Amino acid sequence: EKNIFESTKELADEIGRELTCECEPIENTDSSGMLISNISGGKLILLGARASMGKTAFCLSLVKQIGIDEHRPVVYISLDKSSKKLMLRLVEIISHEDVRKIEGCGSQEKISDAIGIIKESPVIIEDYERSDLKKIKGLCESISDLGLIIVDQIGYLSKDEGTEKKENASFIRELDKLAKDLDIPIILQVMLSVGSFDRGNKRPILQDFEDIGCDTSVADTVLGLYREHYFTQSAGANSAELVILKINGNQGMSVHIPYNSEKGLFVDRNEEILKKNMDYMRLTRDRYDKICSDLDRRAKDSDKHLAEIIALQEENLRRLEKLRLDERFNRVKRRLRRL
Repeated sequence: EKNIFESTKELADEIGRELTCECEPIENTDSSGMLISNISGGKLILLGARASMGKTAFCLSLVKQIGIDEHRPVVYISLDKSSKKLMLRLVEIISHEDVRKIEGCGSQEKISDAIGIIKESPVIIEDYERSDLKKIKGLCESISDLGLIIVDQIGYLSKDEGTEKKENASFIRELDKLAKDLDIPIILQVMLSVGSFDRGNKRPILQDFEDIGCDTSVADTVLGLYREHYFTQSAGANSAELVILKINGNQGMSVHIPYNSEKGLFVDRNEEILKKNMDYMRLTRDRYDKICSDLDRRAKDSDKHLAEIIALQEENLRRLEKLRLDERFNRVKRRLRRL
């Protein structure tokens, strides 16, 4: 019987073959921290945002933390993206490289290492239809010590919005029951309505969830993601805002999380500090190399100049010696004439 983790390993192998090139091995010194912790128990967590706010990146960062760093089983179920696309995103998060822009053996080595790490991890990434809830439940029940289930995503409303709202509400109740039965946290990503774009304050609110049929009273925690830079294109591109809409009965708080807008991924603050230190060390090394190169060039110039001086002195000595010989010859010649 096929192991439940084999499909993820095969998918990682497929991506690895597509991205492989001939390179000399180098040491991997990547050090990753934790993005968020203390997700536990049979809780249903709704994570909502408009497109391009970072829902998938946020959840894949949790996959890295729990499934890769803590080596606890994580199931990532996609309802609208291919498992291959999600795997590529996870490779980028672990390697800090853009798989679409591989430059040199260093980048390739990091990507290859990331694929190897995923293959050895208890991470399962699958794509299912919403109607496959029984299969999802069966998959999750077959895994011991399961740390987290992520479902990506609901929220697309068809022309028959009334029917889809009811389906969304029913799906959320089923996921809440599954979380309670398995005593495992489930994060459900929700694509919010465009109504938030018409408000002055575009941060998600509970009503945005209700508008697409998400009964927020069922969920234990409701979170929203928001990036000011997406709308203003001004300062703040390096962070995203996690809006806490409901948690333990409280709401109204926000947490700012470092976000790399160029690569579309969340980073740990320790990683950000480490990167700054590495950049400073790299700059210092570059300056040192430049100084050494300049000194070496000056030394070579000095050696060349000294060689030219020595050659000139030798030429002068030869000329002086020739003058002396000519003078002696002339003296002898004058004496011979007197005789």
